Amino acid sequence: MPAIQAIADKEHRVGLSAEHNACPPLLGVTRSSIRGCQEFNDAALRAALLDNIKEVILVSRWAINSEGTRYGNEPGYDALLTDAQTTHPSFAENHSVFARGLEATVQRLRAAGKKVVLVESTPEIGWNVPEMLARIKLLRADLDIAPTLNDYMKRQAFVFATVGTLQKRYGITVVEPHKVLCATGRCRVELDGKPLYSDDHHVTTFGAMRLVPLLAPVL
Repeated sequence: MPAIQAIADKEHRVGLSAEHNACPPLLGVTRSSIRGCQEFNDAALRAALLDNIKEVILVSRWAINSEGTRYGNEPGYDALLTDAQTTHPSFAENHSVFARGLEATVQRLRAAGKKVVLVESTPEIGWNVPEMLARIKLLRADLDIAPTLNDYMKRQAFVFATVGTLQKRYGITVVEPHKVLCATGRCRVELDGKPLYSDDHHVTTFGAMRLVPLLAPVL
């Protein structure tokens, strides 16, 4: 369910969390099969522009929105993006709509004096990780479902280029989860026998804790 609510961390710092499942934080952008994204993002922006909000952290599954396609064997609908300039919704248009929407979001926040931290996507796996790990163990199968770092970099190529431009233009801070999760050349799906993902792309609490050292220096 869409929600904008107050949160607090272990150091008693108070902030706001704005979350709408599958809606990317792209101003002026609508995603196919998802209702209310523009309205929710406008409301989230109003909250972010409050005087007591100093930092804004943007988190999304960026590549599915830039590319429009699902990854690997995961089920679900494609993600076609549209905005006021879209003429014919298509995969070919997604890049342009994505870039316009992300820049519009960053520009509004930076113009208001907010520090913007963008967290790049955790690797998509393309399989339900806990389910597949259980099957592999049960069947004693010789199967590695972990994508390679090269797979990840190819999937995120347009996102990285777009974010790099915004980093130079607006001075945003970028957090790179793959530096931890794919440090060996493959993007880990488990650690010490525990899954790092709850499905094909959401990290578990255990997985998220592996990324805390990346966020600590920028917050």
